[in-house]
Amino acid sequence: MLSNTLKYGGFALVFFVGAAQLGQKVSISLNQRPAQPTTIQRNAAAPAPQAQRTASPINSPTPSTLDEFRIAANAQGHYLTDVFVDGQPIHVVVDTGATSVALREEDAEALGIFPDPTEFKVQVQTANGIAHAAAIKLREVKIGSIQLFDVDALVTERGALAVNLLGMTFLSRLSRVEIVNGSLLLKK
Repeated sequence: MLSNTLKYGGFALVFFVGAAQLGQKVSISLNQRPAQPTTIQRNAAAPAPQAQRTASPINSPTPSTLDEFRIAANAQGHYLTDVFVDGQPIHVVVDTGATSVALREEDAEALGIFPDPTEFKVQVQTANGIAHAAAIKLREVKIGSIQLFDVDALVTERGALAVNLLGMTFLSRLSRVEIVNGSLLLKK
């Protein structure tokens, strides 16, 4: 059930990609948790199809130690990679400016996640303006050797996002998120 804050006040999700310049050192540490999401419907009978990929290349992660993951910035300063959501790969931008993990509706469907149309009640601010999203909980999100369970996320309505975002509902649960010399370091 969404909290009264979400019901009456709305929820602003700011999508801000590429906040840090190359070479700048930024550390993030937040402990806020979003409201409890509503339930989602899963299609357990058939395996989900492979998620669509965007045309932009994925940066290969730098070899990392256990419970640590490094990603080099692309030419535009963004941190693109694949994560595994409930065991299935999905392309994301790691975004410290995004309040939540945010999945495009198209990619959520490919993962077998089908929020009811009535669940798209959360109002979000995107680069393209105001959109609506459904609050969900992802059973497992894994990036490299870092694995988190019960991650709060949003599924945005079709066409609201160009790429999935690995935002603060995942990143704030890590002990370290740091950008140094053009690489992003994530540590559990």
